[in-house]
Amino acid sequence: VMEGVGLEVTRSVAVDRARRGGTVVLVGLAQPLSELGFMGAVVREIVLRGAFAYTPSDFDDARAYLADRGLPPQIIIDTASLESGPEVFARLGAGPQVSLKTVLVPSNAA
Repeated sequence: VMEGVGLEVTRSVAVDRARRGGTVVLVGLAQPLSELGFMGAVVREIVLRGAFAYTPSDFDDARAYLADRGLPPQIIIDTASLESGPEVFARLGAGPQVSLKTVLVPSNAA
């Protein structure tokens, strides 16, 4: 299971959803601290692994990109339905995108 939000609740859900002996990759950084009930992870032999995908030069490039005042805000963040997640991830995996971030929104979200 890959957790990419970084909230206490999403980290807990990731551990709960992992299969016995599975791996949970923690990528999200929204909250620096979270409580996690380790009993389930230990009993089910879950591997917890952190992953950080950026280098200092990536942050420098992002700052330079965002500093361009002519950048239209609509190309920074894209939204898609949660149900279209597999297609969104396939597109993201195919190469660079125009938007910097894609947010998946549940259908029942107001």
